[in-house]
Amino acid sequence: MRRLALLMMTFLLPASFHAALAEGVLMGVNFWGEGFIPKATWDDELQQMAKSGVKTIRTSLFPDTVDFIIQASQRSIGSVVIVYPFLGSTAKPKGG
Repeated sequence: MRRLALLMMTFLLPASFHAALAEGVLMGVNFWGEGFIPKATWDDELQQMAKSGVKTIRTSLFPDTVDFIIQASQRSIGSVVIVYPFLGSTAKPKGG
């Protein structure tokens, strides 16, 4: 019975994977360093991402990344934003 299940998975998984791709899986990218890229090239980067089918970026929220996130949104690219609440804090960690 176990062999039959393994055999079925061997044949069914590739078919279901292909079907998932055909049905429009959302594509996203991790994006780091937009603060180091000249703002003049942001448009080109975002245009290339949109053309490649990127729908979501994951990036950090810093003062120098806000404009990039806004420009991505204007091109229908959503953002999952990582927030670092401890930046600029004067609080000390417990036990330290």
